[in-house]
Amino acid sequence: MDRELLFEVAARIVATPQNIPVSSSSAIGAAKEIIKQVQSNPDHSPDAVASISRAAGSVFAARTPNNNSPENATRAVDAVRDLLAEMAKQGL
Repeated sequence: MDRELLFEVAARIVATPQNIPVSSSSAIGAAKEIIKQVQSNPDHSPDAVASISRAAGSVFAARTPNNNSPENATRAVDAVRDLLAEMAKQGL
């Protein structure tokens, strides 16, 4: 796993705008889960994995600062994939 990408995704989770502190360990675990899920789709290039993972980390942080479960990581990744699909449908 790319250490720099892991750090960036975890930093986005730690930087959640809500007043709930997220431990470094929890953020790293959530970031690993997000990156693993994004990488599981073989259609993604390394650049796509990085950008989708970063975006999903931000979505995850905004939605679930105190619940670092794999299910919530999945929902964040799905939300970003849905956004990409909608952009494609709109020709963006």
